[in-house]
Order: sequence, then C-alpha cells, then structure tokens
Amino acid sequence: MYSAIHIPQHGVSALAGRGRSQRPQLWLYYSTNLLLHTNIVPLQRVWARAAHDGYTHILLNDSKFSHLALLGSALRRYLKNVRLIRSLAARYKLVLVPGTFPVGYSNDLLALQPSLAEGLPVRDVPFVVRGGIAHLAADPSLHLPAHPTWMDKSVRLSQGVAMVNNPTGNARLVFKMTLHPFWSYHLRVWIRTRHFTGRPHLEVLAGPHNRSLQYQSLSTRPSQKWRRYDVVFDTLQHRNVGIYFGSWGAARGMLEWRAWTIHVAGLVNVLSRRGAPTTVAGYRPGIDFIVPHDPLLGQSPYAGEYTSWHRPAILQFRRPMPNGKVVHVSWYYPPILGYTQKLWTA
Repeated sequence: MYSAIHIPQHGVSALAGRGRSQRPQLWLYYSTNLLLHTNIVPLQRVWARAAHDGYTHILLNDSKFSHLALLGSALRRYLKNVRLIRSLAARYKLVLVPGTFPVGYSNDLLALQPSLAEGLPVRDVPFVVRGGIAHLAADPSLHLPAHPTWMDKSVRLSQGVAMVNNPTGNARLVFKMTLHPFWSYHLRVWIRTRHFTGRPHLEVLAGPHNRSLQYQSLSTRPSQKWRRYDVVFDTLQHRNVGIYFGSWGAARGMLEWRAWTIHVAGLVNVLSRRGAPTTVAGYRPGIDFIVPHDPLLGQSPYAGEYTSWHRPAILQFRRPMPNGKVVHVSWYYPPILGYTQKLWTA
C-alpha cells in the first residue's frame, strides 16, 4: 500500500537543507515486504511513475526494519533486495527515507523486547502454594449466571442460548457484577451468526460515565458456526461493572451467544521490567521466587504479536513453602486494543 505525502516548502527547509525558494517536495509513503523478491516488480513500477510525476522522496516502511536480527539465514536474501531497491532509487533520483521508529502500534519495535510494552496494573491477587508452585485461589462465588441481570426486548433466551433475530435496535444481555478493583478477569463466550449484518460486541463498562474496560474487537463473520472468543479486562479502580453481550443498532440476520463464563485471569501476558515488576508481598524476586516469564508474550502468532488469553505463566518459589500457604501477587499486563485474536472452531 502507498499514498502521497505533500510537504509544503516552509515545512521541509530544515529537514532537507534546501532554501525556501525551492519547489515543494513530494514524498511517497510506500510499505512493502522486502524479503519477497516478487514485491520488487510492483515497487519499481510505482517508483518509476512517482519519479516521472515529480516525487523526490520515498518514505519506505517494512516491519522488518525493527527486527532484522530475527531474519536469521534469510538476512542475506533480504539485504540483496535492499541493495536492489537502493539502485532503483538512485536510477530514478529518489531519496530513500526508511521508517525506523513505529510508535503507537509498536509490535514491530517490541518483537525483540515485548516486556517494554505498556501495561495495566493487577494488584494483590491471592494465590495458593502447592508443591512450590503458586496457583490462583478459586472463588466459588464468581460466575456469570444463566440469566442476565436484564436484556433488551429483542433478545430471546432459551436453554442457555441467547438469540437475536433481525433486531430493530439495541440487542444486549447485561450482567451487573461486583468484582475486585485492579484485578484482571477472563471472559469467554461462544458466538454463532447467520447472515448477520450487525457487529457483535463484548463490552465491560464501569463508573458514572460508563467507562469502557474491555478494548478488544471480536471480529465475527456475518455467517459462522459456533466460535469461542476470549478477552481479558482490568477492573482498574472499579468494583461494580456491567458486562454486555450483544449488538448496538438495527441489523438483519441472526446472532446467538452461549456458554458465557468469567474467571480471574492470572499471569497471562505478564510483563517483566523495572517499571512493571511482578511482586509477591513479603517475598524477594529472584531470591524467594522465580520471576514469572510468559513465553507467548510477543511471540504468538508471530514475533511482536500476542493473544489476549492462553495458558498463564508459572510462579515458582525457590524457598520451601508449606502447601496451602496463601500469597498475594501483583503484576502488569498489556491489554489488546482492537486486535483480532486467533479464533477456535468447535
């Protein structure tokens, strides 16, 4: 993909070292994968046209600029293509400007050091030690009931399945719950659709202004068999939350939900750095316990990416601990913002 960037004369004089009397520069943003030689042909065609039309610079983007060390044996092939496009740029008298510091969606930059990601705090979650391993303390009172607190009139509930068919407005089922502040929770639900034109959401809202605590898009298909969706949210300072399943606005087709559950999330995507440490109250990291490491953080489905839910990391003690000992653990994890996670098919 590519697009034009027009930079006015007064905005590029310092950057380009040219006088204000020069004509405005035209920059072309061009994103590609230089590992594939087949991408060189369309690149050459676009750059030739850009040069003909008066463009002077190519703002070149390739995600691999941020983690060339991960290419391994493919690095030689990659650099060969880099030399080729440099020669093409010289031929067309285009200045190459590589994009090397992606901020915002920083998965490329964080592929080598995923623990540098921003994280939300999880505080004082009780774990029970058994065999030197800390396990989440079960809370038998925590569950999503079979019947929601309330539903919109367009939702029908039968035998554990909530169904919406051609809704003329909002179609939601809502669970009002009291949870622990600054804990992370795992929500799971199964969804089926048939020719559904709306967009199903899983929202967690709290506070007087209905602040959103769950940012992940479900990315359902208009027609799909039962599929499982997992999200993780942090309550932050809130105790009372509303968990919403459904769609907002009129739509055509059918949407169904079933098997909704909630659990305390545990050490999923746990970060490990000075500004986002994992602590156990009363115990010393690295001495009394091994700092937990999540091998899937920043590595699934590929470098720089992660799923919101998978097997939690293990917290193991170095010192002898009696079975049944309750410890309180705090950590940080990065939420997923609008990311489409891997889907599981029944």
